[in-house]
Amino acid sequence: MRSYQLTFARGAVANMKRLHPRLLVLALLAMSAEVYSEIESDEAGLLEHVVVVATKNERRIRDIAAEVSVLTQKDINAVISNNMNALFRYLPGVDSGGGGSRFNNDGVSIRGIGGNRVVLELDGAPLSEHFSVGNFASSGRDFIDTGLLQQVEVLRGPASIMYGSKALGGVVAMHTLDPRQVLDGQQLGAQLGSSYQSFDRSKHANSALAWGGQKLSILLAGSRRQGEHAQPNVSGIGSEALDSAKYERNNGLVKVISSDQYDNEWSLSAMQQYSAKQSDLRTQLGTGRFRSTTELKGDDRYKMTRVVVGLIRPMDTFGVDELHLTAFHTNSTIHQSTRDLRALARQPVEILRQFEYEQTGSGAELNLHASFSTGAWDHRWSFGLEFNQQEVAELRNAKESNLIDGSVSSTVLGETFPLRDFPLSATTERGVYLAHEAEYGPLVLLGGIRYDSTELDVSADQIYLEDNPATAPVDVSEADLSPRLGIIWRLDENKDAYFQYTHGFRAPPFADANIGLDIPLFNVRAIPNADLKSEQSRSLELGFRWQSTNGSAQMGLFSSRYRDFIESKSRLGIDPISGRLLFQSINIDKARIHGFEARWNQRLWGPLQRFEVHASAYWAHGRNQSSNQALNSVGPAQAVIGLRWRSAGDKWRAQLLNTLSQSWRKRDESRGELFKPAGYGVLDLFVARQIGSALSVQMGVQNVTDKTYWQWQAVSGLAANDPLVAQLSSPGRNISFSINWSL
Repeated sequence: MRSYQLTFARGAVANMKRLHPRLLVLALLAMSAEVYSEIESDEAGLLEHVVVVATKNERRIRDIAAEVSVLTQKDINAVISNNMNALFRYLPGVDSGGGGSRFNNDGVSIRGIGGNRVVLELDGAPLSEHFSVGNFASSGRDFIDTGLLQQVEVLRGPASIMYGSKALGGVVAMHTLDPRQVLDGQQLGAQLGSSYQSFDRSKHANSALAWGGQKLSILLAGSRRQGEHAQPNVSGIGSEALDSAKYERNNGLVKVISSDQYDNEWSLSAMQQYSAKQSDLRTQLGTGRFRSTTELKGDDRYKMTRVVVGLIRPMDTFGVDELHLTAFHTNSTIHQSTRDLRALARQPVEILRQFEYEQTGSGAELNLHASFSTGAWDHRWSFGLEFNQQEVAELRNAKESNLIDGSVSSTVLGETFPLRDFPLSATTERGVYLAHEAEYGPLVLLGGIRYDSTELDVSADQIYLEDNPATAPVDVSEADLSPRLGIIWRLDENKDAYFQYTHGFRAPPFADANIGLDIPLFNVRAIPNADLKSEQSRSLELGFRWQSTNGSAQMGLFSSRYRDFIESKSRLGIDPISGRLLFQSINIDKARIHGFEARWNQRLWGPLQRFEVHASAYWAHGRNQSSNQALNSVGPAQAVIGLRWRSAGDKWRAQLLNTLSQSWRKRDESRGELFKPAGYGVLDLFVARQIGSALSVQMGVQNVTDKTYWQWQAVSGLAANDPLVAQLSSPGRNISFSINWSL
């Protein structure tokens, strides 16, 4: 353990010397960071925020031996965030998006680990996983409208002890509006909001109505957003050569919270969301595999239905103080259609493609919490049982129509449709954990262990077998223990130091274990891997926190080592028997990610007491230790510096934010040169006016200087000469407005 920590420390110090100068100055000033939660906080005591993401029970941030970020509804409204990509804009080290111009969100990345390795939860129930294949099929993970959110909690780093195998990178726990918050002690309450963004001409509206009292409260809420695809901020390219799109999203939420005569709290949350997007994809026309295509259009439709039931029961049995029970059922369906008109082909054809994806999940979770004292020690115990079952079905279909003789064929570019890229899959996850917290004076000891088992059962129907006659699908059965050890040392009432060791694992997912893509025309085949192993992680985190009446700060160093990291669809080489180029998901023997994060917030003194400065920074480096190449999932160093002002009486508020990113040049280019986005600094300005006690108006100008730049996650994996590079540059200057009213 000692040599492991020393290696980590030497690497962190050596790499800090190579940081962008502005980021290094900020790191020394702020001691590493996060800023978003400070933007609209009424108090500087941010470490007193109460969260549930780390322990599944209400705890202050300063009682957690890890880095946790909190976004409240007030934070979200302050910077006029109305989608997932904007939600994490001012959280260095947390990134969202990256799916391209049509499929523009494939999940959240935390400290360089993203995709399905990060748990996304809404009201305690998981969101569907991401799956994609080729250019015409992607399930995405952008299923949330921020207008219905009350709070978002981000737990950085492996969290397998509380969330099982899918939390290798961290957890994003989102909570929808609570009727009691909307009521605010009244019998009837309401919230209305509306916003506009110029960069995509989007209009957003949300409303919530609540009524009730202490024993019963009911919430009805809804939101609607519609707009266009944001145009990139590039010169020399006419709009007729760029992609365009129109989209809409509608959400409905019903939430009921009641208390009975035994002080049990019952909750019911039911949500349905529908979205549609029509795309005109022009950027790639005439290039690569689309060299004969003259028109490429997409029609994508998403639907999500969720029901979550909860019970919080106070107890006094066998030392148990409280019981939490949650049960859920979710269903997500995706239908994507693509029209590919190849008028310049030797045989002009029209190709119509369809992609169907459905994921259904059901599960339950029981958590027991107890607290007691033995002598001078105070103890808190948590025990949990979890069961989760998910079923996934995917289907691709296509037909090709000859534009000369009118003939129609179901064989398109060598593939005969319909087909499945993986068999019908059912995944069953079971988990049990025990966590303990013991406090003695300034010392807090944290320990815990979890056992998980994951079973993947597949069913190869006739559609799958016809397309993969030489491929035998495999079942997967994996189990593992995940221990955790943490220490918090209260240096005084304002300062804490903490250390944490965590172990995580992730069982092979259905798509990696059983991918069956076979395209004879391109002479390629993706094959299952019956020997795919679970991913393993060992993580260390060391941090320091400080808070006072007028300020707070936190810094942290982290290092994670991974074994058997899964690389999806890795190129194996030519099969000597069939002559096909083979792809297969394989395990990378060893990988490592290390870095630092920090935040700082300070209210100024004297004549400047109405001003606050806040700053945050993040730096990480990842390496595939088997190939000695960089991990391309780890982005560049990032930072945010902000200045905030409030008028007397708090009627006016203003804040100026400078988002900084280092150039992203150290990449694994063993398979070809990649596009390397340059570093940038982008200024954003927000002004708010409070009118009475119920009405607030916000205005924002983002990218004040109209700078051309690229966010790293948007262009990750693209070649230097890829035509999509220009399309994926960030928008130019954006003017936004919002108005929020509460009763």
